[in-house]
Amino acid sequence: MGAMYTRAFLAELERGLTASVGAWGLSPDTRVSLLNISENATFRADDPRAGDPIVLRVHRPNYHTRDEIRSELAWIDALRAEGIAPIPAPVELASGGRIAAMRLDSGTRDVVAFAFMTGAEPAPTDDLTERFRQLGAISARLHAHARAWRRPEGFTRKSWTW
Repeated sequence: MGAMYTRAFLAELERGLTASVGAWGLSPDTRVSLLNISENATFRADDPRAGDPIVLRVHRPNYHTRDEIRSELAWIDALRAEGIAPIPAPVELASGGRIAAMRLDSGTRDVVAFAFMTGAEPAPTDDLTERFRQLGAISARLHAHARAWRRPEGFTRKSWTW
């Protein structure tokens, strides 16, 4: 799990998200459950009063700035608008905007939400030839888009070069 994502910290995140789901218009009956841990913690929010679940991504502190998060969301919008890849839509806050500030005992965390997309991991015995062909086509479209896309004013991302 890594030093930061202890069981106690994940429980704190879950409690914070459960208390914060109203920011996306979800009811107090919403159930929050952990999906994945990477550089961020990702949770699924299921509201029995709403339609589909949403996915909540809790950003690691001091990793991406709000401008970098906004830039990523702008790029996702562009990729979706141009049909580059099947990407879940960002979900706006009930008050407008897309980035929530979730206050916890351990500090404030930025949270963004996305529409839920179904999917499944392939089985080890699956023939993956067609899936890799699809992945290659998506990768080619992503590379072409990245070269040609006119970034909006203020667009900023980390540089991953030495």
